[in-house]
Amino acid sequence: MVCVSGMFDTSSQSVQVLDWIRSATPESFRKGQAMLVKHYDDVTPDGAAHFPVVFEKTMKMWFNEPHIRREELAKISAPTLVMVADRDAVTPEHTLELFRSIKGAKLGVIPGTTHFLLSEKPAATSRMIWGSCSRTLLDMIQGTYLVVYYY
Repeated sequence: MVCVSGMFDTSSQSVQVLDWIRSATPESFRKGQAMLVKHYDDVTPDGAAHFPVVFEKTMKMWFNEPHIRREELAKISAPTLVMVADRDAVTPEHTLELFRSIKGAKLGVIPGTTHFLLSEKPAATSRMIWGSCSRTLLDMIQGTYLVVYYY
């Protein structure tokens, strides 16, 4: 499992992030996050005019979800990579708490990025994800007759 810039409880959001969410409008988001909105406009089957509906649903979600208890996180048994930007909207403390709550999780930080790290540094994030998956695959097949070479 890969968790990118993940948040497990809305109470962890910083005052600055909450102020930004409260003040955001579809128009200001379209202007301030033009690249992200363009990606949406390019792929949505509903058309670009549908963006304000998606925006309002996203704002509601950001204020109300999620609320995952640490005890629930501790039940995760899948190999997990917690990946975050070094200038993320999710606080470092919250990311560390998420990482520490999942037994055996790995933590990866992508330098020089924000919450949009996947689009800002796609090669670096892909390498980190594939590297984590490759290591997990090798760990899973250890002791079998299957030999995997990767380079």
